[in-house]
Amino acid sequence: MTVAAPLLILGLVAALAYSYWRFRGDFQINLSRGAVHFRGKFPAHRKADTANFLLHDLALTGRVRIVGTWTHRHMLRIDVHGAPQSQQRIRTF
Repeated sequence: MTVAAPLLILGLVAALAYSYWRFRGDFQINLSRGAVHFRGKFPAHRKADTANFLLHDLALTGRVRIVGTWTHRHMLRIDVHGAPQSQQRIRTF
């Protein structure tokens, strides 16, 4: 029992960490310390425009995560984590 409890706790912590940091959606845009990073299936010809919009037009500071997912009805769903004052402008861009 003494060995099983720490292993169980370690397993739960690992599962929580995995669920928090795993890649969700079809693409993800991370803004941190003035740099924009793209992951997933984001159109290459739109990366420069999107980075310029986030960094210069909105002038966002801090950490922002944008997750885009295509639904089964071929609609794009955008979830914005961070920057509550600019969430609607990001969704409509």
